Parts: sequence; C-alpha cells; structure tokens
Amino acid sequence: MACNWFGNILCGSVIAATATGLINLPCAAAVRSISSQESSPPVQTAQKAGAKDATLMLAAQESNKEEGVHGATFSGNVSWYGGIFNGRKTASGEIFDLQKLTAAHRHLPFFTKVLVENPKTGRSCVVKVNDRGPFVKTRVLDLSQASMRKVAPLMPGLIWADCLVLNED
Repeated sequence: MACNWFGNILCGSVIAATATGLINLPCAAAVRSISSQESSPPVQTAQKAGAKDATLMLAAQESNKEEGVHGATFSGNVSWYGGIFNGRKTASGEIFDLQKLTAAHRHLPFFTKVLVENPKTGRSCVVKVNDRGPFVKTRVLDLSQASMRKVAPLMPGLIWADCLVLNED
C-alpha cells in the first residue's frame, strides 16, 4: 500500500493518502521511522502499538518503504549551533554559514530538506541537512543560528519541534 503525504503542516495536521482512503494525522504526533527490516508485518507492528498509534505507524512505515525517508516525520528537542563553527567545513564538505538555513542530523542523507515547526508558536522554516549531529542523545536536530531565529528565540537555545522530511536530493 503506497502512502503519500500532503497538506499543511503549519495548521497542525498532515493528510496521508493510502489505498484505503485519506487519513488525517496530527503533526504533533511523534511518528518514528520504522525500519524496513522489521521482522513482523506492518499491520502486526502497528497493532502492537495500540489502536491510537496504529494508523500513524502504518502510514509512516508504508511511506518510508515506498519513498525512502521522504514524508517521514519526527519530533523532539532541537538546538542551534554557530559561533566557532562559522566558516568551518561541515561533514558534507560545505562551509558552515550560521546565516544560512541549514541543520545537522545523525542519519538523514546530506542535502535533504526538512520542514521544522515550533508547535507552540506555529513558526517554521525549511532547512537543508549539511552536517552530522547533534551529539547529545536527547536532541534530534541541530539548527544553524539563522534557522533557529526563524522558529524560536535563540535563548534558551532548546525547543521542542515537529519535523517533516520534504525530499532527498
């Protein structure tokens, strides 16, 4: 079953179109990517999570299986970096510029575009993954200084954010 993601994440939901119809998924739901090497079938895996999360997990798994990570969502603590890293080479080979809309992620392919939304304020921006990190286990993404300014004040330096993978270039 193919699953395509569309809709307005800024309004707090994402619409998933599946072979069985449309499903409205709340943006704030922390849908984790499910490995294609999962030992049990998708429906059984989704049912283990309970009725509330079953549809979300199944839709995310089908999306990830059909289209790589495109359309996957994740939520968690997001921080920013800049300062001493400005002008240095990133893991992708690009020169880090704290004024560009970029981010560091542990596993997403370089140059993947990710929509980052602050659910408390509704502010968002699209960033390009060009570095590796964050190196703190409780964080899911490190934003450049300019990216963080788009979604939240720089201080306290850490926010909860909802993220949607837009593409893999």
